Amino acid sequence: MNDPAMWKRLIAADEMNNPRAWIQWKGTNVCMDVHCECGARGHVDDDFTYFYRCWNCNTLWSVGQNVRLHKLTTAEAADVRREGRFAESTNDERME
Repeated sequence: MNDPAMWKRLIAADEMNNPRAWIQWKGTNVCMDVHCECGARGHVDDDFTYFYRCWNCNTLWSVGQNVRLHKLTTAEAADVRREGRFAESTNDERME
């Protein structure tokens, strides 16, 4: 889990065509790193973060509910399984 190459590869895989998860926002707090199209980066620790304003260009953004899922390599998956650091869905319901 401390392999910098793994994290670089996962962060770079940034296409919405990939598998993804959907977050159901319930007004809880969030901690997120933000990368704006203007090139600015920021960090947010706040409650009810449905919208974000870039500190550099003042663009307002809606905070989406999709999180990208990136398949791990066999070695990466073995490391994650060994440490037991993963969430698991509770059902096998397939949505169309």
